Order: sequence, then structure tokens, then C-alpha cells
Amino acid sequence: MTKAANVKVVSVDLGGTLVDFSQSLRPIWRTLLGNDCPNDSLKHHWDRATEILREKLSDAAKGETGFKNIRAIFQESFEDFFSEIRLDFDPRVAAEKWIRGHDLRNVYADAKLFLAAVDRKYRLCLSSDCDLEMIADIDELYSFDAVFSSESLKCYKLDPQFWMRVSEHYGLPTDNILHVGDDTSDIVGPAKLGILTCWVNRGGRKWDHEVKPDFEVTSLSRIAEILGN
Repeated sequence: MTKAANVKVVSVDLGGTLVDFSQSLRPIWRTLLGNDCPNDSLKHHWDRATEILREKLSDAAKGETGFKNIRAIFQESFEDFFSEIRLDFDPRVAAEKWIRGHDLRNVYADAKLFLAAVDRKYRLCLSSDCDLEMIADIDELYSFDAVFSSESLKCYKLDPQFWMRVSEHYGLPTDNILHVGDDTSDIVGPAKLGILTCWVNRGGRKWDHEVKPDFEVTSLSRIAEILGN
């Protein structure tokens, strides 16, 4: 019997897993930092801003100061980042641009075939840290069995409560659920409750967290093999 033999629900992340948000966010990033900013500086700033955002999300997942939606976390992240690089740009405007830049049309080539294949045999849900306004048109991408967002659940994927709500929705034990995603939160959060995890590593990155994914793939097309299909 394979590790995934008991899976009845497949949960999937959105950004970086089904949709390549970087395609629409990179032009916005260049607008924020200026068209004359060298490419190596752009990458350095992108990496640093991402680091700050992940720190903010990690803090938000602890729930110690009440729930903040992604818009608020984006704004706080930009405040810290702009202060750090001494950039005179309104963080509220930057957060708005970032929210609007999460375009659902840049779908990875392997995404829709994967969704259709999984949906034939399993319950299929979307689990995302996006605000509701960012996934208002999600049915244009795919008609999921259920959609779980951080804003609707008032918690983030790093918080086990997020995954408890998913489990409760389906009335299934956590080991009947497989979550597929590309970020640390997609592995560490669900793993705390015994949910199986699959890391989508499209870029050949090195996993450097103590909690390991149950599976690792470079393409969504490989997940059929994990599920024994």
C-alpha cells in the first residue's frame, strides 16, 4: 500500500502552484523600483521583500495580535521594505498594485490537465492565503469542490487551525487529505495535523526546513503517479 492510498481529498495551493503570479508582478515591481534599477538589484530587492513578507505571514499565523488580511500584510511588508531601502513610495499604493497584480490568467501549462485528472477521482479544493478579492474570479480557472481562503477562515496556512477547518468541512481524518503547494507554508502548516504534503519544486530549489514534504515533484503531471493513477 502506498503512502497516498487513503487520500480522498486533494487540496491545492494557487500562486506558484497553479498560477504564475510572477509574470504579472515583475512589471509592477519594476514600476515600484524604477525602470533604471539594474536587474541584479531587482532580484536582490525581490528576495529581500519576499523574506520580509514571509516573516510577516509567520507572525500573522501565530494569531497573537488578531487576524490581518493579506492586503494589510502586504502594506506592512512594503512599509518595512521601503524604509529599509529608503524608497519614497506610499506602501498603501504599493499594496493595492500588488493585490491587483495577482492575475489568475497566467496559468501553468500543467495546471488544468492536473485539476481535471484529479477531479475525476477525488474531492478537489483550493487552499490559499489570498484575500477573497484576489480569488473572486476563481471559477474562471476551475470549479473547485470548495475554496478555503485565509480571509474567510481568519487564519493562515501555517496555522493548524486552517487545516482543521478543511478536515472538518469534509468530515474526514487528516490523513485522508493531500495538500499540493510550492511554499513552506504548504508543507509545514498541514504537516502539523498529519495531512500528507506534496512540494511542487518547479525551480530546482533546495528544501531547507526541518519539516519535510511527503512528496516532491517538479511538475503537477507527476502527482498522478503519487496517487497511483
